[in-house]
Amino acid sequence: MLSDEQLALFSGLPRLIPTSEVVSDREIWVTATALKPAKTTRIGVSGIAKSLREQLVALPNVVVEDFKPVARYTAIVASGLKTDEIVRRQVGEQTGLEAQPTKDGKPKLVPGELPPEVLTAIQAGTPLLAMVQEDGLADGVAKQLSALGLFSYSGQVGGLRAP
Repeated sequence: MLSDEQLALFSGLPRLIPTSEVVSDREIWVTATALKPAKTTRIGVSGIAKSLREQLVALPNVVVEDFKPVARYTAIVASGLKTDEIVRRQVGEQTGLEAQPTKDGKPKLVPGELPPEVLTAIQAGTPLLAMVQEDGLADGVAKQLSALGLFSYSGQVGGLRAP
């Protein structure tokens, strides 16, 4: 564990290469290991799973609250989940079981959707951390953000190009 300002050297062998000839060395300079935020970070959340919310709440100096259009936030964390999807997925989070596939064997993709008031805040400059867990959610949220002119989106890459 690094606890003081120092130069640290990390060495290791890549796991996939069985020869000892290949070594990867990296140096990093560690500074301010006891850095604390100057003020509390206020995060607005929208359409996120209960487990993600619990992880955010556990962070030090972070206040997490449901997104409200009139409030100002340091950042917004959103997944594109609608209320009924959050409740449905909560069962899987609690039991560890996944939804059963349909008869044709294809999973039902639910497109993600950010509420209009969240999109307005993003357009006004509030940073967004999109925590989308699956392809359908990612596709829906990406299309919305692309429609705002934030970036160009032409569809997903696919498993063969990004394994």
